[in-house]
Amino acid sequence: MITGKQIRQARALMGLQRSKFAEKAGVPHVIVKLAEMSDDECPVTLDRARQIRRTIEAAGIELYGEGAEAGARRRATPPT
Repeated sequence: MITGKQIRQARALMGLQRSKFAEKAGVPHVIVKLAEMSDDECPVTLDRARQIRRTIEAAGIELYGEGAEAGARRRATPPT
């Protein structure tokens, strides 16, 4: 599950406008807009949600929590 709140936070961390994020994720702009409209589970197909999640995770961002505690943050890099 991915929430609209997580997508908004992740997109902000990535520094991308909605249209650029949608392009990167390979989904129509309207899908990202629709997904971001809710703080809860986004009302998009499972395939679209997976595409969005993969894009976020590929950018080094992790999604955490559930419900009101859900969010997005930069993934901590392990010490070298």
